Amino acid sequence: MLDDYRDLSKLDEGGFGQVFKAVQISTSKTVVIKKIQLTNGNQARTLREAKIHSKLSHKSIIQYIDSFVDKDHFYLVMQHANKGNLLDYIQTEPNLSLQQKLQIIKSITAGLIYLHENGILHRDLKCENVLMTETNGHLEVKLADFGASREESNEQMTLIGTPFYVSPELLQGKKYGQANDVWGLGCLIYVILCLKLPFEEKGLQMNIIQGKYRDMPRSIPTGIQELVKHIFNVNPDERPNTHVVYDTVDKFLANPEAQYVKQQSTKLDVINDKLILLHQVLLCSIILLFVGIKTRTHKIGHVLIIASLTVAGTVSYLIQQLLARKKQLQ
Repeated sequence: MLDDYRDLSKLDEGGFGQVFKAVQISTSKTVVIKKIQLTNGNQARTLREAKIHSKLSHKSIIQYIDSFVDKDHFYLVMQHANKGNLLDYIQTEPNLSLQQKLQIIKSITAGLIYLHENGILHRDLKCENVLMTETNGHLEVKLADFGASREESNEQMTLIGTPFYVSPELLQGKKYGQANDVWGLGCLIYVILCLKLPFEEKGLQMNIIQGKYRDMPRSIPTGIQELVKHIFNVNPDERPNTHVVYDTVDKFLANPEAQYVKQQSTKLDVINDKLILLHQVLLCSIILLFVGIKTRTHKIGHVLIIASLTVAGTVSYLIQQLLARKKQLQ
């Protein structure tokens, strides 16, 4: 309850509600409390944010502490980030080295990998939703604000996000998944490295749909520019995944002049691999069918016939589904 906190001071206020800094009495720790007025329009989103956030535990995710309802308000208590958000940080620290910037990018990517591995899409990656905190001289980067996040079941179609960070597939009302977050990550990478947004405001939507981003400064190593280029591929199936981004940034930290090597298998490659495997299974089921026919006078023969026909039917259906998906991607 709110009585468990003291020294409340307002940090921010907006359409979402109010944000306070406070001290948790039981631990004497400084925390942040987000106060949201519950309405029919925001109740589901607010409760979803708390539910998702409460499940998360990672060094690159802002720590969830508590949540509770008081009359018609919902309160979300979380770790306090004493260096503000990423946008404020890079504006007040314009002379960060390339290594420092890459380390920030690596931490953000690690948090995104954690979300994706737990079946969660962030869906609103932007500088304001990345928080910075310093403990004993050590800078930590934290993903925050899970109000737009959703547990990944099937690919999503809801239009959500921040205009400058929105992906082409989302703008066009197409289904989207983890690759949408990778696009947002690419926007963050660009802002961190170039200190400006990647897409011109004039004709913003068309620039995004066509993947026409501003040229990066020549001071940015070509390998890093290649990574950004591949992230801003308008075809989500051709973008590197978060693991590839992380490994590539890690390589650049060791050697900023290293070259980007495309590592990720495309969805077409994955489908082709599955088709090869399924055809092998289908062939085995046909062999079993012939064995069953030859031994049908025995009980085992009937079992083999039934089993092989069942497997063949299932595999044939899966092959048809994959072929249809392959046709869509080509």
